[in-house]
Amino acid sequence: MDIENAVKADEEAILNLLRECGLPTEGVAEGIDRFLVMRNDDGAVIASAGWEGTTDVRLIRSVVRPVLAVMASAWRSSRL
Repeated sequence: MDIENAVKADEEAILNLLRECGLPTEGVAEGIDRFLVMRNDDGAVIASAGWEGTTDVRLIRSVVRPVLAVMASAWRSSRL
């Protein structure tokens, strides 16, 4: 598996992952350069991570992988 910077062609896969986990999709297209993707051996996007903010302050926007979708709803509102 490889982790690399997302490119415009990854946008739909990232949006699908976010939707599957019930997370917001706003701003993905405009911020595609602030996402990383993990690909399986076939090159398909199987996970993503994104962030928002400036060079001084950043907030992890989302880290998603379908296998985590079941647990995501329970964790989303918890204080980790």
